[in-house]
Order: sequence, then C-alpha cells, then structure tokens
Amino acid sequence: MKSKILAVIFSMILISFTGIISASSFDVSVNPKEITAKPGETINVKVSLKDIDMSGNGINILEGNINFDKEMIENVDVEGENNWKIEYNKDSNSDLNGKFLMIKDVNGIKDDEEILNLKIKIKDNIKKANTKILLKDLTSNDGNNLINIGSREININFEGIKMVNTGDSLIFWASGVMSLALIVYVISTKKVVNK
Repeated sequence: MKSKILAVIFSMILISFTGIISASSFDVSVNPKEITAKPGETINVKVSLKDIDMSGNGINILEGNINFDKEMIENVDVEGENNWKIEYNKDSNSDLNGKFLMIKDVNGIKDDEEILNLKIKIKDNIKKANTKILLKDLTSNDGNNLINIGSREININFEGIKMVNTGDSLIFWASGVMSLALIVYVISTKKVVNK
C-alpha cells in the first residue's frame, strides 16, 4: 500500500515538473509559398521568422541550406532584411554549396520579423512545367540547445510551358487500337465459325 502511495506522489511530482519545462520553438514562413513565373523572369520571395518562443532569449541566428534545380533556376541571390546579415555559399565546387548563415547583432528578437529576400532568376529555356526551391535544415538556438525546424518549400509553376510528351499517351492510344482490332477479329472469326 505504501509503495502505491509513493508511486502516485512521485508521478504527481514528475507531472508538475513537466509543466515547468518548456521546449523552445520558432517557425519560418515563406511568402509566397507558390508562385507562377515566366521563363527569364526574376521573382522575389520573402522569408520571415514567426511564433518565436526561445526560452525568453529570442533569436539572433539562423542557418540552413538553399537547394534548387540548376537546370530550371539560373541563380538565387539573398538579401538580409531588418539589419540581418547573411553569408551564403554559392561556390558550386564546395561541399557547403547552398549553405547560409544569418546573424542579427542584438540580444535576440522575440516578435515576428521579415529576415530575408530571395531573388530567384528563372532560366530562359526551361523544359519542365514546375520546380521548387527548398530551404532545408533551418536551425537556430536558444542559448543552450540547437532547434531544427526542418524545411520550407517554395513551389514555382511556369506559364506557357507544356509538359514534354513522354510517349505515355501514344502507348495508351496504341493499346486502345490493338484492343479494338482484337475485338473486330474475334467477332469476324465467330461469324465465320457460325457459317
């Protein structure tokens, strides 16, 4: 009986401590998340920090990777907003290609804030109807722990681009014609057998 009472008391103490401990969190939003563009066009996408709860410290650093299809996108330039400084590795020969690090020289922001402008240059000759840019492994810290919130996508659809025919419709058409020929053959042989 005493062991059950002690177990209940111990459980209540553990539950009360879990209410005191809070996990740090933040979010990153991209605007727009989906955009329609023309070949050769340059588009802008804004990146913002939001829902910041970093154990009272705020955020003054963000790192991640920018990944994109180099057959579709000619270039991605980055500009820090609201006094955020950014280092972005565009060296295609580097293992760190696409890696970025952003720093704001303050104790840490606690309110939603626009931090980055992506200038995305679409190639003139593109062969697909869409592509995406991935902001990958978005990570900050609360002074004690690294907090990785994963990835954010920007979907780009292209005006006036028709999908390249892979032959699937031709195969479907040919199998339909062959099925029709088989049916005609079966009907005609049935008539011959009946005579």
